[in-house]
Amino acid sequence: ASNGETHLAVGNYGTLLTSADLASWTWRNSGTGLWLLGAAWGVGKFVVVGERGTILTSPDGASWTPQASGTSAVLYDVLFDGTRFIASGSDGVFLGSADGVSWNLLATAPVRNTFQAIAFNGSTYVAVGGDLARVILSSSDGANWTLRFSESGGNIADVAWNGTEFVAVGDRGAVWSSADGNSLYLFRFFDVPRRIWLLDLRTGKRRVWKELHGADLAALHALEGPLGLATQAPLHPRHPAGS
Repeated sequence: ASNGETHLAVGNYGTLLTSADLASWTWRNSGTGLWLLGAAWGVGKFVVVGERGTILTSPDGASWTPQASGTSAVLYDVLFDGTRFIASGSDGVFLGSADGVSWNLLATAPVRNTFQAIAFNGSTYVAVGGDLARVILSSSDGANWTLRFSESGGNIADVAWNGTEFVAVGDRGAVWSSADGNSLYLFRFFDVPRRIWLLDLRTGKRRVWKELHGADLAALHALEGPLGLATQAPLHPRHPAGS
């Protein structure tokens, strides 16, 4: 997450790092040993979410305050849609907050599963995830969700909006895309043995970071089409241990 001046990274065992230039990073005391999994910036503060319903806020990325979430679910992701924060997590939980401090249950998904990532295009929210399943939901308001895709096995790890379409990525190089998040999802499958963990389509640059090595990475460098490839970096998966 970034506010334009401070960049924030989160990780396992309460890891919080900040940077002004993306080159030099400073460790920050989160006050928790739980996994921190998602972060967003809005209304003058960073919001971080994680295991056991953890929510932390900070105006500057340096000092952090815990907030009550009202849930013990693992919160995997959070976004700011211009008006409010929305967090997604295990047990189909979706939370909302106008200020990052007071949170309420927006919805329980029509399938009680884990939703690891959420994206917004200005009118439609898309959430993806699944425990030993691939699940995609969409919503116009963050409170009422419709199941758009579901199948047993595998996982969908992340989703992003690139200005033209939603793109979701998952295990063994599986990729889904949809122009509006509601209609037909185009499926592409690049048979690689490791999962694509994080998708970043900011500023129109379609970049995909993967947990891949050697021939697998070379194979993805050769891909053409809507994904493209600019860079790669190793990442911890979005699954906290034991969840």
